[in-house]
Amino acid sequence: MKAGKLNKRLTLQRFDGSTNARGQPDYNAAANWDDQADVWGQVEPLSGREAERARKIFADATVRVTVRYHSTAKPTAKDRWQLKSDGRLFYIGHVLDENLAHRQIVTLCGESPA
Repeated sequence: MKAGKLNKRLTLQRFDGSTNARGQPDYNAAANWDDQADVWGQVEPLSGREAERARKIFADATVRVTVRYHSTAKPTAKDRWQLKSDGRLFYIGHVLDENLAHRQIVTLCGESPA
């Protein structure tokens, strides 16, 4: 991967497990996310759509984020992770170690509404 393509500064964050008054995970509070690493990455939009549910418009976007392999911050299925960049939040759905080479990580993410 060429360094010039990694043109977005991203913060990898992990959910700390905090719950709300009902005992459910509180993903919406910024204080409940711990910064794990600052990395440079490439953000590529893949798809987007708008849907009307209960008379409200909801937007959904899918992006691919590619970063260099980072050994200390590996998103796993049991934890909830997100990437933050320029006020935008990307929740990580899938993580791929391309060719299992430990050179770059490709994540498929959904974009959280602002």
